[in-house]
Amino acid sequence: MSRPLGWNPELFPPQAWAFVQRHLPGQNERFVGGEAALAGFWFHHRLVDRVELVVTSQEALERLQSEVASQPRQVLPGFIRYDEVDLMVDHAHVIDASKPVEEEIRADSLEDLAADRLLRLAGGAQGSLLVDLYFLERYRVDLLAAAKGAACKDLGLTLSALAVQLARSRPTRLPEGLLRPVELPDLLSFLESLIERFGMQVRL
Repeated sequence: MSRPLGWNPELFPPQAWAFVQRHLPGQNERFVGGEAALAGFWFHHRLVDRVELVVTSQEALERLQSEVASQPRQVLPGFIRYDEVDLMVDHAHVIDASKPVEEEIRADSLEDLAADRLLRLAGGAQGSLLVDLYFLERYRVDLLAAAKGAACKDLGLTLSALAVQLARSRPTRLPEGLLRPVELPDLLSFLESLIERFGMQVRL
């Protein structure tokens, strides 16, 4: 399994990274998830658009919110949105509870991030998600195992649904903000391979 490259503040929106530095060091009930962990900590393959700070309970979310001076843009049960930063409670099945730490800031595990990318893909494919999956596979993450992990997080998720969503998501251009080389034909070839593998598992 790949080793993380470590936190790179230059990949984050400045205010979002300042938020992370202010509220996460030394906090075991908080960690960075989503694209911020994958791109900003693990792979450095693209710029980070938003930062997801994940907590383990509603009480932990309320404690974190109490530390933030600015007013949120949106508040839902288990979710609070600020400019460039989302706070959320993760009630889903945890695949790997060990969270790597650097500079006293915890990041989500690669296994859970791979499952998260597939869950978001099921909700609607985006070019950035496909790029994330492409680099996960390049770093030898088993995406079929990740799909099974995603199904444990969302019992309604199926490989056939993922294959259908992938088939609808043929990008015509690369997303903005890429920092590591990937060509569109390579991304499309990876997409076709992933559709075939997921579809093959359904047929077995």
